[in-house]
Amino acid sequence: MCGPVNHDAMDNPKVRVIEGDAREILMGGRERYDLVFSEPSNPYRAGVASLFTREFYDAVASRLEPDGLFLQWVQAYDVDEWTVSTIVATLGTVFPDVEIWQSHQTDLLLVASRRPRRLDATSLRARIREEPFATALRGAWRAVELEDVLARFVAGGALARSVRERGQALNTDDRNRVEFAFARTLSRSELFDVARLRQTAAALGAGRPVVEGGIDWDRVVRQRAAIYVVAATAPPPESGAPETERVRARAYAQYLSGELAAAVKTFESQPAAPEGATETTLFAEGLADSGDGRAASYIRALQEIQPTEAEAAAARLALRLGQLELARNALVSAFVHYRSDPWPSQVAMSHALALAEELTRAHPEAVPLVFDALGEPFAVAAIEEPRRLVRLSVGSHSGTFYRCTEAVEPFEPHVPWHADVLQYRARCYELTHDARAARARADLEEYRRNDAGPKQ
Repeated sequence: MCGPVNHDAMDNPKVRVIEGDAREILMGGRERYDLVFSEPSNPYRAGVASLFTREFYDAVASRLEPDGLFLQWVQAYDVDEWTVSTIVATLGTVFPDVEIWQSHQTDLLLVASRRPRRLDATSLRARIREEPFATALRGAWRAVELEDVLARFVAGGALARSVRERGQALNTDDRNRVEFAFARTLSRSELFDVARLRQTAAALGAGRPVVEGGIDWDRVVRQRAAIYVVAATAPPPESGAPETERVRARAYAQYLSGELAAAVKTFESQPAAPEGATETTLFAEGLADSGDGRAASYIRALQEIQPTEAEAAAARLALRLGQLELARNALVSAFVHYRSDPWPSQVAMSHALALAEELTRAHPEAVPLVFDALGEPFAVAAIEEPRRLVRLSVGSHSGTFYRCTEAVEPFEPHVPWHADVLQYRARCYELTHDARAARARADLEEYRRNDAGPKQ
């Protein structure tokens, strides 16, 4: 399942996998490394917190080369501020410099080293245009420029030192506070908020990485919103944000909810032109939804960033322009490519599924091709249930129960408890004389009884 994502790294002869306890391997081995990456589960899960202790970090440091880096991934959702501060302070007792990056809307990446790092803009710009970095950054972070990468930077070493110096508790093997902190603080501590952490870092003068060379810092700030949009979440409002940012945030929210044309209209009510992959996608889909010829240039730009998404946007534009065959073929091609391409935005994929509903409802003759195109799971099982539901719905648009058993079968025996699905299933099995017809009728009748509720 992960082959399309990591290019079958596990089958690469350069990769050597050692299975075992991370602490035991680090403490018992002799090899030294340039990079150690720790990606455990949530720190409050039993046993996992031992990978967030000072002793574990000491073990890591003992195996790193002098200029080596240690990367600590932290799942920061449903975690309180105290826990994150404890992890940062503990890591800071072993590594003098700790940077904080935002890898996902709710995840952090702590980059620890023995000395502060200085980044060179020129060399980094060249590096992110090389493979495999170019493809990986476009796919995972929608980053096409260095500024899009730097948007993920949250705080420099001064923040970690400040947390440590104020006396934050440490996590150790004999006092593993992190493991039990979640249960202890669930009802009385504030959940971690990366926006607050950014504000604290800015007040300490640690809100930007140290970079030699020219950087468009306005773009860096602006591209922070993409972190949330990529994760299908509206960017949270930041206190003191200028009106232009608030307008763009409203446009992103409309785009995420499927109001594509409205999103472009809202975006254009502020003066800045679209920039970056996320805004390019918003304009490609939004202008296409309006049948606006300007969409073509954005679709071409999107082709360079995410070809499969560009196909779906082209299908939308063609449908709005009355080019049915082109629309159908482009949409079918996008669905086929979704099976092997793990990097299209799931937001854009959801929009494409909605387009399939619209196209086949208005043009039932397109049902067979679209139905077949939706017949296999998308890569890494992305939006699997919506895909199956839309396939079932598309089949119903033919005016007959087109291959209905094939559409219903993947849901058995745990069929979605929705009236339209249950009705379709019962009628399908009745018409096809399926042995499950009685069970389907009973489920539908039970749903109707429960839906009616108690008599007043």
